[in-house]
Amino acid sequence: MQKKQNILRLTESAIMIAFATVLSEIKIAHLPFGGSVTAFSMLPLIIIAYRYGTKWGLFSAGIAGIFQLMLGMNNLRYGTGLLAVFAILLFDYIIAYGVLGLGGIFRGKIGNRQGIEMACGAALTLFLRYLCHVFTGVTVWKIWTPEGQSVLGYSLGYNATYMVPELVITVIGALLICSFLDFTSNDITRKSKNSSVVIPERNTTASIVKISGIFTVFSGVLYSVYNMINAFLDEIGMDSKLLVILFAAVVAGILIYGFGELIQIVYNISKKSDKQ
Repeated sequence: MQKKQNILRLTESAIMIAFATVLSEIKIAHLPFGGSVTAFSMLPLIIIAYRYGTKWGLFSAGIAGIFQLMLGMNNLRYGTGLLAVFAILLFDYIIAYGVLGLGGIFRGKIGNRQGIEMACGAALTLFLRYLCHVFTGVTVWKIWTPEGQSVLGYSLGYNATYMVPELVITVIGALLICSFLDFTSNDITRKSKNSSVVIPERNTTASIVKISGIFTVFSGVLYSVYNMINAFLDEIGMDSKLLVILFAAVVAGILIYGFGELIQIVYNISKKSDKQ
């Protein structure tokens, strides 16, 4: 039985690392001096960390970091010395991706609601990855800082232009996928009898409404961030309308999602009444 579990773990991890590598090449936005917004490429590694624990998650994410290093090997040539190359190797690849292995650190600590737990893990790990890139920004890539700007300020701003939308995309992805799958069971497609994860009986209408709310927020954030990136790179002032659009999208998304929750609550009450 243990051998079968180990084989399952290795197989799943290999598949998820492959998914993460392929998704990292699907770039929604790409910045000229490095960094990009991808299609949920961090999520597979966070799922493995949540499913099998921090130690295995760190190992799997570290392997994924090595693959990313192999794909970005040309970036090492920009290192002006041995320490610079070492910093790029660690903080732009191995550690930057390795921290994703902490994605399951909240498992069982927020009422066994895996969507919220995984979303919190995603937010934490991508913030840590952001700090890694900021570090190389002020140590290795500082030569690209525009004249007259603070090195730290430029690094914080530049790396935020792709890491913030990447964080939002990953958190939304975690919430969505956990609405349908139970990553604590052997068969992730359904809730295990021994699982304590809370997965309420779903109402299709409520699910569609809530997903619509999430994508409303997602679309507003993506649109605003995309235009903010262009404004940042072109060194022009940011249009205040973007903040209005972003605020409106977030408020509308929250209201739509809340309406979906209301539908779900009414559905649960009616089902409970029927059983009685």
